[in-house]
Amino acid sequence: MSKNFFHQILTDVKVKVNELYDQNFTTKSFFGRPWPSSYHPRGIGSTMYRTGKLARSLRYRIDGHNIIISSHLPYANIHNEGGSITVTPQMKRFFWAMYRKTAGNTSKNNTPTPGQKKSHALLSQQAAFYKAMALKKAGSKIHIKQRQFIGDHPIISQAIAQIFDDNMKDVEKYIREILKPKK
Repeated sequence: MSKNFFHQILTDVKVKVNELYDQNFTTKSFFGRPWPSSYHPRGIGSTMYRTGKLARSLRYRIDGHNIIISSHLPYANIHNEGGSITVTPQMKRFFWAMYRKTAGNTSKNNTPTPGQKKSHALLSQQAAFYKAMALKKAGSKIHIKQRQFIGDHPIISQAIAQIFDDNMKDVEKYIREILKPKK
């Protein structure tokens, strides 16, 4: 009973924590504290939930007396904790390629029609962003703001306490049934 009881509590906590952290992506915040805004050249969606890939990458597993939360995505940690990344020559090549791809659609000879002005302006913004990133010196730093989506929080502690209390009530009920006089 004790091993199964403890495993049941961990399983319940794992499910609840997964649900609560998923809500952070939906609300674009860490339990009500909004994520900082950021510029994205495509200008669509939230930085953290544009494709949903990061939220789907989170894995929850029980290991002994612990719940391990992990992601295979290399950028998960820097978004959750914030920090800096170093500009590499490969990054510069990528940004130049993206600049050429977007700037090709915004040349001076390519005058947009009235219906195309909005998309043309967006392409111009994208091209400017990629050019600015490509012009950064290799070895310089790009600062990533913290957009925490997992971690300790009073809401997590409350949820764990509630799960523990609910399970203890089940144990109490089980013990009362066992000790009940037989008729």
